[in-house]
Amino acid sequence: MIAVTTRFLKYPPVWSTAVCACLIIIMSLQTAAANIPVYSILDKKITVRLNDTALSDALDVIAGQAGCSFSYSSTLLGGNRRVTVHYTDTPLRDVLADLLRDTLGSIQVHGSKVLLVAASAHIDGKLTTAEGDPIPYGTVRVEGKPYGTTSSEDGAFTLRVPDAGQCVLSATAVGYEPLKKTLTISPGQTLQLSFTLQEATVQMNEVLVTADRTLTSTATRTAVPVGDLPMPVMIIEGRQLEMMGSRRLHEVLQEQTGLALTTDPSGASSALGLQVQGFDASYTMIMIDGQPLIGRNSVGILDLSRITIANIERIEIIKGTSSAIYGSDALAGVVNIITRKQPADHPHGTAALRYGSNQTLDATFDGSMPWLDQRAITSISTNFYRTDGFDAAPDTPGKTLPPFNSYSLQSKTQYRLAPTTLLTGSARFASRQQHNQYDMDRLGRREDKNVEQDVNATVMLQNTFREKVDLQTQYYFTQYTARATSTDLDNDIRVNENKFQQYFHRVESFVSYNPWRTLKTTVGIGGNAEILQASRYGDRRDMQTGFVYLQTHYTPNDKIGILAGVRYDVHNLYGQQVSPRFGMRYAVNEWLVLKATAGTGFKAPSFQQLYLSFTNPSAGYTVLGAAIFDQEVARLQANGEILELFPVAEKVGSLKAEHSLSFNAGFVLQPTEDVSFEINAFRNNIDNMILEDPVGVKRLGTQLYSYRNIERAFTQGLETNLRWTITPGLQFAIGYQLLYAKDQSIVDKIKRGEEQVRTPEGRIRTAKPSDYFNLVSRSRHMANAKIFYEHTARGISASLRATYRGKYGIGDRNVPNLFIDPYDLYADGYVLLNATLEKRLFQKQLGIQLICDNITDYNDSLIPNLLGRQFITALSWRFNKND
Repeated sequence: MIAVTTRFLKYPPVWSTAVCACLIIIMSLQTAAANIPVYSILDKKITVRLNDTALSDALDVIAGQAGCSFSYSSTLLGGNRRVTVHYTDTPLRDVLADLLRDTLGSIQVHGSKVLLVAASAHIDGKLTTAEGDPIPYGTVRVEGKPYGTTSSEDGAFTLRVPDAGQCVLSATAVGYEPLKKTLTISPGQTLQLSFTLQEATVQMNEVLVTADRTLTSTATRTAVPVGDLPMPVMIIEGRQLEMMGSRRLHEVLQEQTGLALTTDPSGASSALGLQVQGFDASYTMIMIDGQPLIGRNSVGILDLSRITIANIERIEIIKGTSSAIYGSDALAGVVNIITRKQPADHPHGTAALRYGSNQTLDATFDGSMPWLDQRAITSISTNFYRTDGFDAAPDTPGKTLPPFNSYSLQSKTQYRLAPTTLLTGSARFASRQQHNQYDMDRLGRREDKNVEQDVNATVMLQNTFREKVDLQTQYYFTQYTARATSTDLDNDIRVNENKFQQYFHRVESFVSYNPWRTLKTTVGIGGNAEILQASRYGDRRDMQTGFVYLQTHYTPNDKIGILAGVRYDVHNLYGQQVSPRFGMRYAVNEWLVLKATAGTGFKAPSFQQLYLSFTNPSAGYTVLGAAIFDQEVARLQANGEILELFPVAEKVGSLKAEHSLSFNAGFVLQPTEDVSFEINAFRNNIDNMILEDPVGVKRLGTQLYSYRNIERAFTQGLETNLRWTITPGLQFAIGYQLLYAKDQSIVDKIKRGEEQVRTPEGRIRTAKPSDYFNLVSRSRHMANAKIFYEHTARGISASLRATYRGKYGIGDRNVPNLFIDPYDLYADGYVLLNATLEKRLFQKQLGIQLICDNITDYNDSLIPNLLGRQFITALSWRFNKND
């Protein structure tokens, strides 16, 4: 790792030099501009004498003396009181400051026009629990106005209100009942105000109903209330994760509306990826604290089962193209795992132990310690997980889910260099070892081993200038390594070995400018460098990308919200890409909100799709990247290893970058505080979509795979969510997705009568439009239902969740017509039932939880991620009762 990193830094690519030069120039210009003296009309000296004159008339006289005009609101006049003034040869700035000392907030000069801004009322306060503990990251807003703020880690907040008169302040925080206070405010007034919030039962945060919930950065890279966003957003809170009793990331995501787990269609691995709006796993970016994870397999799956959910505060999911912010790999959306923010005023610690079916063991500890008089805090989290695996197909060699053990360690330190400057450093290490022993009949006993390691590190500096400008500069590095071996146990011979190393560097700087409460603009610049060294890919491979992006979020009032952005990428292999996005939100009234977004995205072919050359020693199949396909096929043919090439092999060639045009539109209906209904329709048009296809048969009857572009494809459908709070402690939610995902060229051929299907009886007939089901691994129907119950006083909570996934195509098993027809191989539809029951004791410090996943013990040899019925017992201990 050190050698590769040093080489990368020693020979920086062109984009890194350009980025540094741009940053230096911008900072130099800002510094120079700040030091240029500027003459203002406010320096002009005037002489004026007035007795018992209305304040508005006095301002008119002063404006005439100074040769300017004033603009101001009635709030500034304070009832248009009468004044007596005597000024001789006095600068206009001093005259206004003295005359309006009780109501003037600021002065803005535009040539000869002077804007007099009334002083804002200054409200300092704190959000606390009934026990007096601070509530961080709560929201305080003025109802009906675009003024609001967020409490800090110690619960403190500061709010400026420019409008005098009566107003209603609302304080909200996740897990607490909202509280409102009515105030009468005078210009320039300073108030001390505290809110004591009462604890509430857990909310079903998957169905977003509160406009006060603030995202960290996923949707817009800045803090924005969820209700103000026009795109589909899903948030799974940490408390909901606890009540679900899940251990790994895939267990959580498979229960959410519109999300499905996918596996490698060739059977190459048991990796579990995420399908969003009909897009394959390679189109969704997975991040931890805003930084991308790497290490995808030959079909682009980043294995979600390798990610623990220990120490997670929440998971933010953005559906629809996010290329305008995150670039390639975000055509379908983004999943951002936000790690827990630890209390800054006292030590914290939590330990948990789970044990259950298949010898599954999950042990977690996380804690934090403030230091340097609470100016710094260091947190640490560690997890160990092991399982004996599960076999859904006893008649085939090996287990469908091989045994594995994994451990992870992550740490974060934050140090406040100054009141407006925060330095953060974080690191994460994760390792997983998987092994599988099986009998290959004639070939004897085999053992497959796979060792994976993740290393991530981030250094970030955040600065705030004049409460309106936030500047963030960061460097991110991640490394993924994997080593897979296959051994003939009878002869003690290593049959095959593959090594894989991938490195990713990112330097980025972005600034957010918030001149008014109604407008926030973000501008960013940076670059990525990706390096790959693997036995499957031959020589070392490199990719570099430079990028700039701009995004503006404008909310002129409570009814309208507009989000617009664009990103420009320069890729060393695929040239220039521009990805715009536009969204709008409109509140028809208090209970109906309309939303719509449109955007484009792009995805460059991955290393796997271009350069992979891999043969599975046990199963015998071969996967070849498109860039090396011709030469590798020629070699295999020369060796007599190719039995047949399908016609589709002629379509394998130089891969093009994929482009998408995405639309999302829907509404949120909330007739009462207890009921919310959300519906979203989506359509994604994809040009040059890349598919992995069987392109031939090898001598022993095993498959040959490669990658090709299909000219046009689409996914479209509908998603709905309904949430009902039956009682304060009992909540119900239900979700549904309808999905159509197809190759447009095949749809057109079927309409022209150019496609055929073969029935089980061997009869060949012309295909009908209804014969085309969906692309591989896409269900037409998916649904979920959840019941959550919590009695806070007694420390009892429970959940019952059902997930339905309709049937989906596995592969073409009759005529290779390149689409899934009624006579092909399908995985049957199924329902999974999961339940948890928890009791907290000793002032909620001790938790005892019983978990049962897959209550009906459903499994299918075609679906390797279904583990059969599992019973888990969990114990947890909070070392500080205030946590």
